[in-house]
Parts: sequence; C-alpha cells; structure tokens
Amino acid sequence: MTPPPQGPKDPKNPSDPNNKDIPVDGRAIAAELLNGLDEATRQRILGEMRKRDPGIASKVEGRMWNFEDLLRLEPIAAGRLFSEVPSRNLAMALRKASDELKKHLFASVPKRTADILREEILALGPQRTSTVEAAQKEIYDLAKGKGWI
Repeated sequence: MTPPPQGPKDPKNPSDPNNKDIPVDGRAIAAELLNGLDEATRQRILGEMRKRDPGIASKVEGRMWNFEDLLRLEPIAAGRLFSEVPSRNLAMALRKASDELKKHLFASVPKRTADILREEILALGPQRTSTVEAAQKEIYDLAKGKGWI
C-alpha cells in the first residue's frame, strides 16, 4: 500500500492525511453531531456511551447545548429575548420547556407580555418535537452568540 501523497496541510480538513499533527477535539465534534439529532436518538446514543465509558459520555454531554441553560440568563438578558425573538418562536420553544425555565423567563417581562405568551403557547397545541427543538436551538444560539450564557 502506498502512503498518501505528502502535500500542503489543509487546516480546515481534519481528515486530510497530512494533518496527523493537528489536534482535533473529538468530544466537541461528538457533541456537535449529537446536537444535530432528534432527542430520542440523542438519548439512545448517549445511553450507549454511558454504558461503555461514563467519563467520556459525561464530557461530551458537558459540551452539548441545553435549552435549560437559559436559566442562567440575567433578568435583563431574558427580557431582551422577548424583544429579539418572534413571539411564535418563543412560544414554540417554551412549549416543552420546564416550568422553572418558563417562570424565570416570564418574570423578566411585564405581566401582560407573559400572559400573551402563555396564551400563545396554549394556542399552538401539539407540535412535533423536532419543530420545538429547532426553535429552542435557535433561541439558545442567539443567547450564546450574544454572550448571555
């Protein structure tokens, strides 16, 4: 078998055979891949990872996004979410959020605004999990991008 050709390294391509000495964060890559899956598949894979190597599974989970991280938002940042995210997207994302997170976010806005959003959540009715998770990811990414979490 002939070795791969030696050419210039492509730092943007970790699978390039010439990049053997470029460090790759496998846990971050695994977390990113898992974040792209639906919740059921993600939990099944994480369950298998926990069986095989609980330490690695824990480290991968620590790098994954979690909508409940919005509990760490300061009240002023939580209030800004309401102005920067369309109410339908917020309602969709909060559809399957914990009561604790809803309470935290609703406490950061005027009562009337919170009441309107609660009504919108109820009006949505049942939603596909993938649709709710996509709305949650969009809001999480916004909060993370702004440095709020």
